[in-house]
Amino acid sequence: MRSAGAATWIALVLIAASWAVRLAWVAAPALSGVGNHAAEALYLAELEQQQRAAPVTLPPTIESIAAEVHRHASRRFVWIGLGLGLCLVAALSPCSRCSAAAASGLVFLVGWIELDAYAYSGLVQGLDLKLRLVHGDGMRLLQFAVVDAALPLIVAGAVATIAVTALRRA
Repeated sequence: MRSAGAATWIALVLIAASWAVRLAWVAAPALSGVGNHAAEALYLAELEQQQRAAPVTLPPTIESIAAEVHRHASRRFVWIGLGLGLCLVAALSPCSRCSAAAASGLVFLVGWIELDAYAYSGLVQGLDLKLRLVHGDGMRLLQFAVVDAALPLIVAGAVATIAVTALRRA
């Protein structure tokens, strides 16, 4: 029983650390090495329009770009805040530690897919396309390796660990 509690704590720490890295990457544009937040927000807005089969409206203006960047950043910060809040609940509440930690990890994974181009192109095709786009740029390749490969794998492993320990307890 003691090892199950330790495994849950380790999984929770890994999930919280993943959230912290994700927050740092969004909040500190210097980490990405390039200021591509506006381009990413516009690209995702265009993919959303294509999926809805909405006609292309007027060319983007400074106001429309700023509004789209704000909407995109707001969604990411709400997502990260929700995940970190669930980690805090898990850390402070022993009776809901497993469920809150697993929920935080699942929010991470769902948001990672839904708040990126993966929601429009599929996970495998999206990863392939993104890797092709960044393979020549060292900083963007590092960002891809951390944000799109390492963190989701760490979180998925932590959620699986929580699920296994919860099943063993039952």
